[in-house]
Amino acid sequence: MRFIALQILLLLLVSGCESADVPSALWARTHIVHHPNSPLADTISGSTYFLTFGEDSLFSKYFDYNLQAEETTQAISRNRSRDYVIFNIEKLNPDTFKYDKTSDLLYANMEYEYPLISYFKKMPKYALAHLKNETHDRLTQKNFILFDSLRIEFKENSCILTSIFNGPLDENNLWTLETFEEELFLFFSGFFGFVLHITEISEVGIAGTIYGLDDFQIVLKEVPFQKTFDLDDLRGKWTEVRETPRLLPPLGENSLKAYPYEELQISDSTILHGYIYNSDTLSWSLNREQDLILIEKAYQNRYAVTTQAAEVQNSTDHIDEFATEQIKWKIISLDSNYLLIERLVPRYLLKGDITERILFKKQPE
Repeated sequence: MRFIALQILLLLLVSGCESADVPSALWARTHIVHHPNSPLADTISGSTYFLTFGEDSLFSKYFDYNLQAEETTQAISRNRSRDYVIFNIEKLNPDTFKYDKTSDLLYANMEYEYPLISYFKKMPKYALAHLKNETHDRLTQKNFILFDSLRIEFKENSCILTSIFNGPLDENNLWTLETFEEELFLFFSGFFGFVLHITEISEVGIAGTIYGLDDFQIVLKEVPFQKTFDLDDLRGKWTEVRETPRLLPPLGENSLKAYPYEELQISDSTILHGYIYNSDTLSWSLNREQDLILIEKAYQNRYAVTTQAAEVQNSTDHIDEFATEQIKWKIISLDSNYLLIERLVPRYLLKGDITERILFKKQPE
């Protein structure tokens, strides 16, 4: 419903384009106020909508948190009454839109299930859209830091890698570059995603603005590669260092091999991983700076149903299906004798997003 309301709201905005040079501007939605002037008032800050308009058309771009960017052109009509602009729709009490010259804001008052006011501000123009391909290559080939300490890598498959766990951006976020009206945007998807209007591209890095109630300036600073460890030390057989063996639940007559100490057998492309009663062969790779071990792990999704499989089984019951996820192990220290990694506690132990450090000792060949 909110999406439909916003689409109607966008049409309302166009009605004021004849006043105060509005047609020549590019506008960013800064915030929405739901239930204004009531105890239920709720303000949502942040911009995922951008607008501009011509004489008879509205041009808009909406960034969806699923990494979709929809650009639309809509015909408009105008109807003026007093100092308000009324969008000509079939409503008993039409919605109104007004341009405030003092604040230089566009705002719309509307009723759609409940009162709502949406605000837009003028955006500066930097005309960097022609650098989209060059910027994409730079992002996917170099390393950057964000917020002065968060190291981030942009992958070709639209994924990102960060140097920390449980941060503002993680492997659940995706990224893409988009353009609108000669402007360039870096878009991060996800619940905590945002749209960065790129304002400068220099040798230092990539700077931009996140629009909202308060605009937020950030810089993706390019940093040199730092190779810290000798990867030849990583290959071999490793056994977990613990004061006492891990207590394992009994399995009765089950003959699975037990691993009271976690074991790793690392080769060039695979890791033989023994943990509790599980033994897996995992594919692995490294990030650019070679301090993150990236593991592709299959897990059983017992709630997935595919149409093809359901037809084969002639049933609509839930079936078992395997999916993959990327697991990140951070190398804290590594030498010819010891390996210390940091990782999230395995999710099947039901401990939430908690990190742990595991020390391994290399075993003789």
